[in-house]
Amino acid sequence: MRCLRRNALLFYYSIVLSKTPLKDEYGNFTGEYEINRSTPSKALGNISRSKGESVVEMFGTNADYDKVIVMDKDLGIDENSVLWIDSNPETQPYDYIVKEVSKSLNFVAIAIKKVNVNA
Repeated sequence: MRCLRRNALLFYYSIVLSKTPLKDEYGNFTGEYEINRSTPSKALGNISRSKGESVVEMFGTNADYDKVIVMDKDLGIDENSVLWIDSNPETQPYDYIVKEVSKSLNFVAIAIKKVNVNA
């Protein structure tokens, strides 16, 4: 019941391919990384309208998230992935980040948080 195809909405996601440590002009590591992401891919998932109260807290009581995506397959989305839900990846930067991922035998639930990114 959690993953009815008629309730699925289209969204885009991008996963981290690699993280390269950055160096300053003297060749010393700065502690910062250049993140290389995959091109945005299409996916379908059941996206909650907004965070609500429930009897069972799927991600704990201290998790800071706005929406939950429930899917019936694992696409490799993790806590470093970014999402386009209310925007288009061809014209706008991502608008959600992944906060938590909870995998089960039958579904994957992803807690996401809305962010403002200036292109």
